[in-house]
Amino acid sequence: MTLASFAVLADENINPLLVNLLRNAGFNVTHVNDVGLGNTPDHVILKYGYDNNQLILTLDDDFGTLVFRNKQPFIGIIRLRPGHLLGDVHVPTLQAILSAEIDYKPPFLLIAERRQGQIHIRYRTYLD
Repeated sequence: MTLASFAVLADENINPLLVNLLRNAGFNVTHVNDVGLGNTPDHVILKYGYDNNQLILTLDDDFGTLVFRNKQPFIGIIRLRPGHLLGDVHVPTLQAILSAEIDYKPPFLLIAERRQGQIHIRYRTYLD
């Protein structure tokens, strides 16, 4: 599957610039504030995403804890690093993710980290 096959639920720490970038690229993106989930615990956001067949786009590592320690079901998680609230910081990282040739198989975890001017993408699927 391509990334565009998935609906996206953007966590509250995702800048509207990134939401608009994805929407302009043809993605179905919902921000947690759009559905009344602002200031909501991450386990509730993760459940909402799972129930609505959406992957989570976030800056937080809390979602990884929920799915691996607590075994909470999920579709996919994309985590942008380092965490920074300014959208411009993550535009190149998001563009690298969009141009990466990955065959996505849910549930999956993708961590994209920008360090020293380069973007490193780690992808892992968690099939039973």
